[in-house]
Amino acid sequence: MSAAGGIDDVPTRNEADSRLRSRHGSAHKREKVAVDITVSLALAASSLAIWFYLVAVRGRFWHGLGRDDLDPMSAPASWPPVTAVVPARNEADSIAASLCSLLQQDYPGLFSVILVDDQSGDGTAAIAAEAALGADRPLTILRGRPLPGAEV
Repeated sequence: MSAAGGIDDVPTRNEADSRLRSRHGSAHKREKVAVDITVSLALAASSLAIWFYLVAVRGRFWHGLGRDDLDPMSAPASWPPVTAVVPARNEADSIAASLCSLLQQDYPGLFSVILVDDQSGDGTAAIAAEAALGADRPLTILRGRPLPGAEV
């Protein structure tokens, strides 16, 4: 009975439901894509507007020339004293270079360095004392003590 347009040509309920769902699904997908594109365009437009404002309205804000031309700060009447505390334990390889760098600072106020030798076994304190011999700044070496009840 199918050749003349009989019962076989009429879609079953399941076929009709699946066709309707596929049409609705593709419409839903088109709607979702349209929303995604709209959101993307809105974000791009807002970024463009922000950059336009920064470049055109604020005008070369990234150069900072307005702040660079100000009068430099005048030196204070007196500089506060500064003390650098250097903790060290078994730093014989690098302590001389570190202390020489600290002791050669050109800070105009009172500047001192304190080395806290935490029971070094490699002669860190002796190397530090030798490195500070010709320095214009004072170096104080404090030797740490073992903690009560701690094993060394």
